[in-house]
Amino acid sequence: MKEMDNLEKLINERNDLLKKYGNKSFRNEEEAKAYINANKNELKRLKEVQQEIKDIEWDSMSPQEKKEYLEYEKMLKEKYSDD
Repeated sequence: MKEMDNLEKLINERNDLLKKYGNKSFRNEEEAKAYINANKNELKRLKEVQQEIKDIEWDSMSPQEKKEYLEYEKMLKEKYSDD
């Protein structure tokens, strides 16, 4: 149960960070780099939170769910690969 509470907190944190830092558009690469540099810590935290969520979700899957997930991921890679 503790892990699910933590998952909920992480999802809320991720959503807050995405509202604040996600879906930005820039006129040029220089503007984008300046934005990333100015918000480096928050963007790093967003990446960390997203990885923590993935880890918790993976750990909570049954062996069968993990197998199905990996098969689905493999199918997507094959479908969208550039070869």
